[in-house]
Amino acid sequence: MTPDRRPLLEALGTVLRAHKLAAEMTLDGLHVTNPMAEGCCPERPSTTIVTRRREDDCDRMWFLTADGLPLAEADNFPDVVTAVKSMVNAGQEIRRIVRREPGHPVSGDVELLEALAEALNAAGWGATLIRNDGPVRLRVAHPYVPALGETVSVMSHRSGPRFRSSTGEPMAPCSDLPGAVAYIERELGVLVRHKV
Repeated sequence: MTPDRRPLLEALGTVLRAHKLAAEMTLDGLHVTNPMAEGCCPERPSTTIVTRRREDDCDRMWFLTADGLPLAEADNFPDVVTAVKSMVNAGQEIRRIVRREPGHPVSGDVELLEALAEALNAAGWGATLIRNDGPVRLRVAHPYVPALGETVSVMSHRSGPRFRSSTGEPMAPCSDLPGAVAYIERELGVLVRHKV
């Protein structure tokens, strides 16, 4: 991490601590955990946040997860806080879903979308499987603004199945439920905040 990026992450850490999350600087970036979650330290939901310039966005600085998932522009603290809270609040429920039974990983479109539905419901979204009219899909909406939503499906990808938005945009690998939840928070959360 370069020294010029540290102040941004420290400022984000201050805001996240005000939201009752644990946030500390590490060599890898800003490590964020949910201290209110059940379990001991290694099992608590967590993520590491970094900053990086994005060439596809006029070289502007962004907050991203350590594995490269874009969260929000570096000057957009409300959206990055929402995304991080979603990731660390839903993380424990997501791990429970994905680890249903040892030796029985989640597979198949229906199971993948069911796992995402449980993760989204745990994060405060309403998610319902649509089983008629073609391939199974997942309808996601905020409980207070049900008219604003997204329809999610599963698409094939050379690196493995991915969740896909209704516009055809890849959201996140199906193995990355926190990333898919963060995508919904980022794309729909801003619309919901304007309506509520």
